[in-house]
Amino acid sequence: MGAAFGGQYSTDPRYRYTDTETTLNSRGYTGSARVRYSLDTVDLLSVTAYKKGTFRSTLDTDATSAPLQSIAYASKSRSFSQEVQALSTSGSRFQWIVGGFYFRAREAYDPFNIFLSRALSPTDLTYFSFQRTEAESAFGQGTYEVFPGTKITAGLRYNTERKSLDATLVSPTFGNFVVGGPIALSKRFNKLTWRFSIDHKLARDVLVYASYNRGFKSGAFNPLDFTPGVQGVEPEVLDAYEVGVKSQFADRKVQLNLAGYYYDYKNIQLQRVNTGGGTSQAVLENAASATLYGIDGDVVVIPVRGLQISGGFNLEHTRYDSYAAASGVDVGAGSQVPVVLDFTGKQLLVAPNLTFNVAASYKLDTGLGSFSCSANYSHSFSFFRIAPGNGQYTRGFGLLNGSIAFTDEREREIYGRALGPQSYRRAEDRRVCE
Repeated sequence: MGAAFGGQYSTDPRYRYTDTETTLNSRGYTGSARVRYSLDTVDLLSVTAYKKGTFRSTLDTDATSAPLQSIAYASKSRSFSQEVQALSTSGSRFQWIVGGFYFRAREAYDPFNIFLSRALSPTDLTYFSFQRTEAESAFGQGTYEVFPGTKITAGLRYNTERKSLDATLVSPTFGNFVVGGPIALSKRFNKLTWRFSIDHKLARDVLVYASYNRGFKSGAFNPLDFTPGVQGVEPEVLDAYEVGVKSQFADRKVQLNLAGYYYDYKNIQLQRVNTGGGTSQAVLENAASATLYGIDGDVVVIPVRGLQISGGFNLEHTRYDSYAAASGVDVGAGSQVPVVLDFTGKQLLVAPNLTFNVAASYKLDTGLGSFSCSANYSHSFSFFRIAPGNGQYTRGFGLLNGSIAFTDEREREIYGRALGPQSYRRAEDRRVCE
């Protein structure tokens, strides 16, 4: 778009032109306390945490040298959580844990400024928002050894969460005239989740298991969407089925784990940016349903003292089961035309079909201290980052890292790290995901 107004742009997705300096400034504070008290057959545990942060940024959002659109914003957040647990320590065949959890958070954009060229809009825009979250949950889980070496586990968790959003969009060019909102949304989300599993020891160091878990991600509001009647997204639900084996052998010098899984997603929450029509609009929506299944494995070998070699892989098939009315843009021939796309049967976002990694580390103890070195390589096959109609595609890439360190007897450390050559290629135009 900027090229139409005389701006320069890059055809290499690794680089971009800008007329606004990009800045990032963040500051955060965290604190936590953990207290445990032991009785005869029960332990009582309390975990308290507090977090506070601020974030400021400026960014050129049209990615050209033309002064068309940029943003500058300040956000702040704080959260508090408290968890209490009571867990059995008797060593009997039945082990249990019960507890409760409380969470409170506040997040705000104060302000979020959008600076627009008068060729695009007669006014700049300023956005203010304030979001609140308050959640409580109660949970319990028990494990019973039904036969020697065979255990069954069952657990339940009830979650209730209330979210609210207040937001306003104004025009600073025209005396802070309200152009969007004000909106005031509030909703409570309730969900029961669970876990059931069975495991059996085939031998002292070989365990096989099967499990079924249900989890959920609470519903949410899009703080940048002022569409009349918008109500946010529904909770995301995951049913996860898994079978696997965990083993050690060769005098525990070799560890091998292998698992197969099947995930059934419903109401997947998807956030992306529509750029059709010369403007940017953040969209938060439920992507209906999806299915994932695959195999995950890892191995660790200790051939000699101090040397460890490891590797792992994840082979996965992912597809949207039902997502027939996704909105996006057609990027063909440099156009930015809003379209409705059918993603049914397409690959999930940021979900490569195959990833793998290999690593090695060695530690040598001497009279002066200990020397250690390590190297690791990871590789990911290609995937989409943003909905296929928006043309954001990442080719497969590999990362190579290495490090070396020396620690003396006083635990003072000298450390060095090296990064191998790496390259990412993104933003390749693809109309649909194949």
